[in-house]
Amino acid sequence: MRPDRLVLLAILALTVAACTRFPEFDDPGLDAARAAPYPTLGPVEALTATVPPEDIKPDDAEEIADRVKRLQDRADSLRGTGIDPETRARMQRGVQPPASP
Repeated sequence: MRPDRLVLLAILALTVAACTRFPEFDDPGLDAARAAPYPTLGPVEALTATVPPEDIKPDDAEEIADRVKRLQDRADSLRGTGIDPETRARMQRGVQPPASP
């Protein structure tokens, strides 16, 4: 496609996009939300009372220790450098402008 047609298509696309209707921010539901009373705050104990007790048994300790070890190994592997020494040295030298003839 020729460059002049691309420019014409770009201008046409921008013109059509500029003519789209902007969303309304005067939503009637927004006024109702603003007028709603602030929720009452209650003690956290009322929320935690509905949470079931933990199901960790003494024989789960080995499984948990294995999982901890796997996660620590994974974290150690992610801490390693992702840049080899040769590339790091090249990056530290920076960009050198070409020599003038």
